[in-house]
Amino acid sequence: MSQQPAQITELVHRLIKAMTLHKLYGPDHPMMGEACQRVTGALEVAAAGASELTLGIAKDRLLVGSDTLEAGRDAKIAKFINYFHHLGVSQLRLRQPLPAQELARFLEILSRHAPEGPEAV
Repeated sequence: MSQQPAQITELVHRLIKAMTLHKLYGPDHPMMGEACQRVTGALEVAAAGASELTLGIAKDRLLVGSDTLEAGRDAKIAKFINYFHHLGVSQLRLRQPLPAQELARFLEILSRHAPEGPEAV
């Protein structure tokens, strides 16, 4: 099943925002609940009824099904790719529905292993 690149882009943008908020304000900040809801909503749309969405992370592109999102076309896509590539992550599998508690734990793990410098979110 092919996802629309715009839906995948929206999901990545929401993830980047949640990662940034978590890093800046921590998990208990009031904005984190809303940010997590936006991520799960974007995942639901991007998954288009599938129980799982897999993002393949290459050095300069994001692969989702038959769609390819190039790092050079969107700064947040590039930041997402660089962040996970720096961590050595080549595949991110997001299951649907994604409970808010699991997303919060994921963001916590990411914040503990956050790269510094240009790869930082």
